[in-house]
Amino acid sequence: MKLNELVIRAATAADTPDLSRIFFESRKETFFWIEADMFSIHDFLGSVRDEEVYVADHEGVAVGFISIWKPESFIHNLYVDKPFKNKGVGTALLEFCRQRYASPLQLKVAAQNEPAVAFYRHRGWREIERGVELPTGEYLLMHLTYA
Repeated sequence: MKLNELVIRAATAADTPDLSRIFFESRKETFFWIEADMFSIHDFLGSVRDEEVYVADHEGVAVGFISIWKPESFIHNLYVDKPFKNKGVGTALLEFCRQRYASPLQLKVAAQNEPAVAFYRHRGWREIERGVELPTGEYLLMHLTYA
């Protein structure tokens, strides 16, 4: 897949089944320290309520998404379908937000999710705070400041 083949667009109701599946499968895999039965295929809509949701679309197929709480430029969710990981989808979604939302962008990432922590740090995100939330445990609050 080439990044120029990727279209980032606003999510529609028709995307809900695909985004629900990506959300469900990704969380079960990512949060390996949490019992899998804590997650439901029906969690997606509740997680993105009142947020702006954008889809990474490759040839008409949703391959990832990002959701943002606009008042705080807070990225609440960023998930990429497993077959499309490490192909630039997550980076493209972050760049899309950087171009559209006020600085600084912010997000929380589970400290145990080492690949995600490394992903954000590599892209210039800085840890500004640590805390604990159930059920994911310790998290890092990260900011990306830009002009």
